[in-house]
Amino acid sequence: MSIRVFHRDEPTLRLPLISKDARFVVWPGTDAWNANMNYVVLEPGEANVPHIHEKSEDSIFILEGEGLAVDYTNDVSLPFHAGCVVHVPAGIKHAIVAGSMSPGSHRFLPACQPPNSAAANSRLSSRYSATLGPGICARACAQPLIRRANSAAVHA
Repeated sequence: MSIRVFHRDEPTLRLPLISKDARFVVWPGTDAWNANMNYVVLEPGEANVPHIHEKSEDSIFILEGEGLAVDYTNDVSLPFHAGCVVHVPAGIKHAIVAGSMSPGSHRFLPACQPPNSAAANSRLSSRYSATLGPGICARACAQPLIRRANSAAVHA
């Protein structure tokens, strides 16, 4: 396999669990087994469904907007704005909430390293294999904001 270039406006999968406009760009469904990059737009006041990445860290680079990173495991909410990176360790139940007072869309790039479990990725890949096509890749890292979690339900 060689280098490939993807574009956010040509996502390989859309997943409404994350937001009304969540685009999987690089993920195991594009044969990227050790990387994951999504492009997500949240409208003011919109939040993604609280969830856990059981075996992967989540780094979320905020491109535009402001809001709160909510850690349900440790009962912590931290503010963010454009230019910030939210880092979520594996096992933390979390959600991103777009600020309701800021105008326009909130855009961010979540990246999981490594992507969720192989079993979950296999289920996603086989379920959505008919929608695969082109997408962009990058990775943002930051100092962890919250500690490792103990338990909670896991989404695939």
